[in-house]
Amino acid sequence: MRIFVMCLLSVSMISCRPVETLHTENQNDTDQIVLTRETIQAMLDSLQCDADNRFASDVCEHFAPDARIIMYQASSHPNVGSLLELGLEEYRKELEASWSDVNAYSYLMKDIEITIQPDGKNAVVKYNAIEKTDFGVDHIRAKRIGMACCPVTVTSNITGKMSIIISDRKPKIIRSYTETITTSEIETPIFITLK
Repeated sequence: MRIFVMCLLSVSMISCRPVETLHTENQNDTDQIVLTRETIQAMLDSLQCDADNRFASDVCEHFAPDARIIMYQASSHPNVGSLLELGLEEYRKELEASWSDVNAYSYLMKDIEITIQPDGKNAVVKYNAIEKTDFGVDHIRAKRIGMACCPVTVTSNITGKMSIIISDRKPKIIRSYTETITTSEIETPIFITLK
């Protein structure tokens, strides 16, 4: 019995690999620190893991303190959409609020293009992503309004662009722009009146 419980605990504790500090031969010479594809990809892998696990504070660790996060939600109606521009603390609060009502979440980055400036101090990352959010069923709210519904999972296709700098000897996002281009419900809610 004890072995079984220990195995369950070790499986349920999810840990994302921390981003390594960038090094030079002379640790005091920060001018020699440069971004590489490997260090940026490691940061992106850690960021994706933190997002998948809904660790809002850990996600924000991948951003520079003065980062700007810009999110655009396109609409099927012409000239209609929403734009949200946030600082880092606002973004952390937005993530926490958004993830508090979901059962499961995943953010899969693909088609990643990394362009590093010749001096190695700045980089741009362009990517596409698939975001899946499983809202589950709110049984208490459904009972209160006298209806029941099936779970809802929303899938969004996103394009993104990040500007990466070196901050605290690590690759950090200084600016992030994402645009949600399509959103679809995998399972459409079906409401049934409870008697």
